[in-house]
Amino acid sequence: MKYKALFLDLDGTILDTIEDIRVSVNYSLVKHGFTPRTIEQIRLSLGYGSPHLIKTSIEKEVDEKTFKAVFDDYKEHYKNHVDIFTKPYDGCLEILTKLKQKGIKLALITNKPHDIALQLTDIYFPNLFSVIYGQQTAIKSKPDPESVYLALDNLSLRKEEILYIGNISKDEVSFHF
Repeated sequence: MKYKALFLDLDGTILDTIEDIRVSVNYSLVKHGFTPRTIEQIRLSLGYGSPHLIKTSIEKEVDEKTFKAVFDDYKEHYKNHVDIFTKPYDGCLEILTKLKQKGIKLALITNKPHDIALQLTDIYFPNLFSVIYGQQTAIKSKPDPESVYLALDNLSLRKEEILYIGNISKDEVSFHF
């Protein structure tokens, strides 16, 4: 069967965003008196959305007010410094452009906040994605497959017609990995 669409994650799949994330996490941690994190520590906390990233980056249990302050500062800093070190992985733009020209639909499924996902795709992959699902209050975050199913519905596709590259729970839905 020929695939009709390619569904992709953003961070660590088509964009190298780790350094901008690390800088923003550490800005917020240090501002609130916490220990900065290494790239390796940050990487271990990725994949479940920014609240999880910040919660696991704070080295001790904190109350909700402290967590919210650290998290809000992280979000604000990252929103304003989202593309300082970020870059697409070599060849991604060219490959995605060729796939779109061949009629393959492209969907972006990410736990990055939706507004930042839109911002980054406008910068690095303008007009390539048919649908973009970033982290939103009304949609469950990955590894829950809700955003994948929404994209399938939006593009009028069945899961057998797509190739998915990224992280999602294999237990919840069967895709081609």
